[in-house]
Amino acid sequence: MSYNSLIIKKLEADKQLAVILEKGFSETGQQVLRQAELILSGFTRLTWYSSCFFDNYLDVCSRLKEEDIRFARALAKLIGQWDVIWQMVELFINYLVRNLSDERIRSITRLLAQGGANFTASTVSNRSFAYSISSAVCISLGLRNSVNSALTKTINLGVALTGVYGYAQAAANAVSRLKNKNHTYYMALYAIELEMLYFLIEPTIRQVDLFGWVFKTDREIVSDILRITR
Repeated sequence: MSYNSLIIKKLEADKQLAVILEKGFSETGQQVLRQAELILSGFTRLTWYSSCFFDNYLDVCSRLKEEDIRFARALAKLIGQWDVIWQMVELFINYLVRNLSDERIRSITRLLAQGGANFTASTVSNRSFAYSISSAVCISLGLRNSVNSALTKTINLGVALTGVYGYAQAAANAVSRLKNKNHTYYMALYAIELEMLYFLIEPTIRQVDLFGWVFKTDREIVSDILRITR
């Protein structure tokens, strides 16, 4: 099952979210993960919308509306494109390897092979190396668990609305963290209108310590890669 299918299957049970998704999916199912946290986040977000009634908080209202619009656009891309998760992962990996020389890539590839990763020394260019790493990340159990843990379904249609806003708030929180930690990657996702889906892969991406990345040794880079491909 593709990540798009997995994500959509987990989201389709939410009645209100189904409306956002242009009523393209069924409205049945049971909530499975982090329901209490999701509903609380949704309720908090709806409470924040009360700021729209006060002139002094129009900036808060504007930000919430912008986040919701971009969340809906990201979900639309999830429906129309099969490789949304792949795009997000590949952008991150390209960011990591963009300054690596061919010589270092060969060295890292050899070390990865020694560590049990399925890479060959013929993978010498940044582009082909990034493709190989991205593929390994996308088929990893770790990323699948990351996507699973970020999603939930609605057990009661009466809390559907707060459930929807729980997703939106989880997405907005993750985006805020990403802005502070890796603004370049955030801007790359923003440019293709996928930053509001970053929360789906955040647990995997944050395993890579970007602090001092340019000064890391080949072995340290290999350690990071192995962590996110398992």
